[in-house]
Amino acid sequence: MLVFDLNSSRSKSFDYFKGRAWHGGVIHNFGGTVAMGGNLEQLARRLCIEGKDSTWKNYVGFGLFPEATENNPVVYELASEMAWHPVCPDMSAWVADYARARYGSDDRNMLEAWQVLLRTVYGKKRGVTLAGESPICARPHLDVYGASPNSVLTPRNAYDFSELWEAPQLMLRADAGLRNHPNYRYDLTDAMRQCLSDLSILVQERVADAYRAGDRQKFETETARFLELILDMDELLATDESFTLGRWIAQARACGRTDEEKALYEKNARWLVTVWGPYDKDAMLFDYSNRQWAGLFRDYYYRRWQKYFDFLRSELAKPEQERYVETRKIHHRFFRPANEANDFYRMISRWEYEWCEETKPYPAEAVGDTYTVASKLFGKWKGLAAELYRRPLEEEGAPRTDMDKGEVVFGID
Repeated sequence: MLVFDLNSSRSKSFDYFKGRAWHGGVIHNFGGTVAMGGNLEQLARRLCIEGKDSTWKNYVGFGLFPEATENNPVVYELASEMAWHPVCPDMSAWVADYARARYGSDDRNMLEAWQVLLRTVYGKKRGVTLAGESPICARPHLDVYGASPNSVLTPRNAYDFSELWEAPQLMLRADAGLRNHPNYRYDLTDAMRQCLSDLSILVQERVADAYRAGDRQKFETETARFLELILDMDELLATDESFTLGRWIAQARACGRTDEEKALYEKNARWLVTVWGPYDKDAMLFDYSNRQWAGLFRDYYYRRWQKYFDFLRSELAKPEQERYVETRKIHHRFFRPANEANDFYRMISRWEYEWCEETKPYPAEAVGDTYTVASKLFGKWKGLAAELYRRPLEEEGAPRTDMDKGEVVFGID
């Protein structure tokens, strides 16, 4: 018998599996979400035999067990390399070597950018399993906790949001000869995407504050800014095919042999990254596999938030005592609005399924130049980020209590 400890966390609980041979492992990703993250030092120590006691004598290997890949390549590069490391590598030196190999270059700016990433998104405060989302991808409501049922918005105490902006800034200063390198384009897109994704958290909070205060002028300003950010992120993501809905749909349709099969596979591909499965009034897995992709941003997330803002705008036109007040009664599980929480969510959940029936084509190839777009968006949004991040860091990331079970939950149980 060979035991697979999928996240290298059960060996002691089960007395090291009673002497059976066992594999350690890493579950890094649930559902295919694309945020940057993963504690590299903890990952190496979890898989490395160094420092383990004699009860680890039956530890015969390890595996990678993500629900989806094609994100955070540095995590999988490090994990797969650990079979050749009898001792844990110095992570600063390892990341520098990784950057040199990834770009075929000793560019000083890229090496510094990766040290920033090591201190922030891949730093010691992060867990090995990826966690962190954007309100853009969440079903709209005022108090957004997370998009998927088993994750949360990126907490500000996970890393210094403002420091992360140094990574794309350094990447933009790199030698011009790297601009057509596919790994450079991917990493610049990803780093800029993460900065804007984090920024969206605070912009959405300003929208909610304006609505609750009944400040119509501020509401219009902040909703316009939030929607503009969504469209700007769509433009950025379109510059690398790895971040495109069109590539995903094209791959799904290519599996079909007939027009009928191709249409079915496209619908299933749309379902997977949005509603997850057939309609159920008590569904809780919607947005489980939310992706920060071009196409989804412009035609799905943007339209969904736009409908919500229209709804709130109509409420602001009413006398204060008659306006919509958000309470936790709208939640089904995991602090997200249920499919039939009220008339608005009945409408929006059915619209989500209607979108999945659409057949609008999306580009499967990159559109636009990553360096040009990233440079433009860095200059456009960096000032707002600097302004918002001056706000004192509040205590975040506290466990939430499941409304149905009355107990603390950390994911799907």
